[in-house]
Amino acid sequence: MKIPTKDWFRPRTYLHFDLPINVKKASKIVYNPDLVAKHAFYPLINYTIEINKIGKDPIKKTVIHRPPKPRPISYPAHVDSHIYAYYSKLLNLEYEKKVRSNGLHDSILAFRSLGKSNIDFAFDAFNEIKKQVNVVQLH
Repeated sequence: MKIPTKDWFRPRTYLHFDLPINVKKASKIVYNPDLVAKHAFYPLINYTIEINKIGKDPIKKTVIHRPPKPRPISYPAHVDSHIYAYYSKLLNLEYEKKVRSNGLHDSILAFRSLGKSNIDFAFDAFNEIKKQVNVVQLH
């Protein structure tokens, strides 16, 4: 199966061990499993940034400054990133087929692009619970 380039190719311009490549060169590599199998992947360039976190004190109604949260950032080399993007799409298509063939497409949310956030799904779940007639409410 060949996935169209518009679904996986994205120009990359960040600095890395290799130079950015165009869609034609990336396609030539990712569409050839033998080239991918022989490809020597570069190590990821990684570093950590700190995200400042804040919260709200429920009693005092004041802002609480929480300790910064470390967030790891990793960049693959340009060619590597195109390979990852392409094979990610392939694996995702297979995953979706498996979920559907097992009748789980309405139940499984993890690792799927469904156009909704966890908040949306939680909202849907609560609305569905409200519709139920024989539901016991615990207080």
